[in-house]
Amino acid sequence: THGTPFRRAIEEDLLDPHRVVQIGIRGSLYSPQEHDWAKAQGVRIVYMEEFSSRGPEAVMAEVRDIVGTSPTYVT
Repeated sequence: THGTPFRRAIEEDLLDPHRVVQIGIRGSLYSPQEHDWAKAQGVRIVYMEEFSSRGPEAVMAEVRDIVGTSPTYVT
């Protein structure tokens, strides 16, 4: 899945999971355990329903709180 490289980076201590935010997730292509694992590591997942209800401004304010001024990868 698209999350596999990020999982590997977290497992190899190359990426701080407490500074990772996934936005607009609509579900797992494989199993819910993928999301459970990410959340257990500290990854913040904003599902599409939450994004729609909170709005982009509120979600991005939270993202800024999480990542601060650190370099950020956005895709």
